[in-house]
Amino acid sequence: MENSFSVIPNPNNGNMTLNILFHRKNNAEFAIYDMTGRKISSYMLSGINNLITISANLNNGVYVCNLIINGKTTAQGRIVIIN
Repeated sequence: MENSFSVIPNPNNGNMTLNILFHRKNNAEFAIYDMTGRKISSYMLSGINNLITISANLNNGVYVCNLIINGKTTAQGRIVIIN
């Protein structure tokens, strides 16, 4: 089964819940990138449901996010930030 995730709510203001839909490995990370590919922030995940608060001041817009497990990107998605 492939790893995947959902972000609730989406769009959000930088406060969100990340739900990993399949996770059985350690060393899980959630990374957020702007549309040019620059890493904005990353968070080590502690389980299936994770509360994320983006500390960087982000402009409104679309951001790419990756679920990285054991150093490999296993799922990718997008989040929309609206302040």
